[in-house]
Amino acid sequence: MRKRLQKKRLKLKRESKLKREASQAQQRIKQAEDNEKQARQKAEQRVLDAKKADDDATKAREADKQHRAKINSAAVKTLLDVVDEDTAKKIVTKIIKGEVPNVVIHY
Repeated sequence: MRKRLQKKRLKLKRESKLKREASQAQQRIKQAEDNEKQARQKAEQRVLDAKKADDDATKAREADKQHRAKINSAAVKTLLDVVDEDTAKKIVTKIIKGEVPNVVIHY
């Protein structure tokens, strides 16, 4: 009778151990799946952030381009009082390129 009880206890311990190991394996699988999901989400977020940064940079470049064009146009209009339009554009272009000493256009 004692041996039967020992066998039964041993069997219960083995079953308990197997259940615990199975449960731990399931937890590891779930954790791995969660980690993979988080990694995927982070990668997707990095792609979205990069796209947004690129869009923002494009908008900033376009805004700067328009701002510079506005200032250059104002300079050309001012020069029209003394020279023709083609010459005024050439003067402003040379100033922009730094080819006119001591003259700078501040944007």
